[in-house]
Amino acid sequence: MPHQPSKTNGQMKFVSVSLTVELKRELHSFAEDCTTENLLAYMEEAYLDGYRLGLKGEEVGVSASLTGREIGQSKANSEVMLIERASSVERALKRLFWAHTQIFEKKWPKSAQIADDDW
Repeated sequence: MPHQPSKTNGQMKFVSVSLTVELKRELHSFAEDCTTENLLAYMEEAYLDGYRLGLKGEEVGVSASLTGREIGQSKANSEVMLIERASSVERALKRLFWAHTQIFEKKWPKSAQIADDDW
């Protein structure tokens, strides 16, 4: 179930996907088919669309994020950050681009909260 954004510092909003059993199956299928070359292509496309890509390691996993800006295709998602967490960099990136392309179809919701779960 997609979560809509929650405000933080008055401007930036965050959005993520809370994984249901059905969504976990969809993510798993996407991840199995997503090669390293696919990930690089998703990253390049996001860069060319004007998104800022971020990775952050934590004690319990990795957060991967795309931040919409006021340029290019990312303008539709400006002031919003799509953030997904997983147990490794590869899994976090796959989850991020699955959410971006498959769940939200590159148009993120703009209004509630983030769930912290792994697949």
